[in-house]
Amino acid sequence: MSKRRFLIIGSDGLIGFALLNYLKKANESVISTTRKKLIKDHTRIYLNLKDEVRERKFLKSVGEVDTVVFCSGITQADKCEKDKFASRMVNVESVCKLAGILANNCRHIVFLSSNAVFDGSKEYPSHEDTVSPVNEYGRQKSEVEQELLKLYPSRVTILRLTKVLGARNPLFDDWSHMLKKGASIYPFSDMYIAPIPVSFVVSVIRLLVDRSVSGILHLSGDQDFSYADIAFMAASWLGAKKVQVKPILASESHLHRSLLRQSKTALDISRLQCELGIIPPKSLWTLQQAFVCPSILNGV
Repeated sequence: MSKRRFLIIGSDGLIGFALLNYLKKANESVISTTRKKLIKDHTRIYLNLKDEVRERKFLKSVGEVDTVVFCSGITQADKCEKDKFASRMVNVESVCKLAGILANNCRHIVFLSSNAVFDGSKEYPSHEDTVSPVNEYGRQKSEVEQELLKLYPSRVTILRLTKVLGARNPLFDDWSHMLKKGASIYPFSDMYIAPIPVSFVVSVIRLLVDRSVSGILHLSGDQDFSYADIAFMAASWLGAKKVQVKPILASESHLHRSLLRQSKTALDISRLQCELGIIPPKSLWTLQQAFVCPSILNGV
């Protein structure tokens, strides 16, 4: 039996890079795209979604693959809001065009989406609920979901994710540094996350491919925490003083109004549990590891 072949679109980011390493360790055949031009590795192909994709050349570089996983794109919601046209070209136009180019060369397409397709007003929205994005990033994700499901209904897996944490988290790393030296931090008390470890995300992607699961699924932490809640817990975990944590309101900050989602970011994961029989780590555990043993979030 020949070994199946994966193509990861976007292996420079948190999830793409983790998935690349995970599949290699599992002895899977995998190639990936990178925005780095000077990589001397024939399994990593240069691709920038801001540029025009040369179909024939790209297909020649890729060859036939069993599964394509889309991990690429502009994921910073503020950047999408500030430049709707440019971000849409990358996150929607280029992704849909690339999926079309690859459709005849692969059996399975996995598209990583986001809880940003919902407005945060409902507790634990399910995969069957109507989407209600309130920002540009969420609208772009929703548009790609609809297009892929329309064109390739039996071959597409849409995996919506909540906040994904890995070993390096710039905000939390900065908080840790400030708290340890006795300085103050200023977390938002009105912005929330239900985090999941990147190591769990990549294991779920592989399981979904193994079992040929199609359609929409959710992967989420079990509980929402505000950034202020997290900061107070971090102070306790790191032996700092809670008075160093000085919560502020995101609604009174420079953030664009469309980025201020309501407090419910966690998703209903019942279909994922039914299909795979697994339960993600608790949000609280994931957060604690982010401060006391961050490498474990990468599966190390």
